[in-house]
Amino acid sequence: MNLLSTEVTTTVAAEQQPRRLPFRARAFRLLRTLSHPLYWWYQKKLVARVLAGRVPDHIGLILDGNRRFARGIGLDVRQGHEFGVEKVHEL
Repeated sequence: MNLLSTEVTTTVAAEQQPRRLPFRARAFRLLRTLSHPLYWWYQKKLVARVLAGRVPDHIGLILDGNRRFARGIGLDVRQGHEFGVEKVHEL
């Protein structure tokens, strides 16, 4: 009986450990964190320029490349789409 309870505990513990992202995904997140100040500056300049001119009535978003992006950094396709969703929410 002890053998069975040990196996169950080991299985449950293994299922609870979070999966570690591949190296390329971790590197991308680091790059994104380090480039954040540059994007912040660019966004401030872009907003100032847009507000100085005519404001559009609507915009269109083309959501392309999420699958290709995910495969390029070694992620599952679904995770690539989740990165895309995060970007849309940032807008």
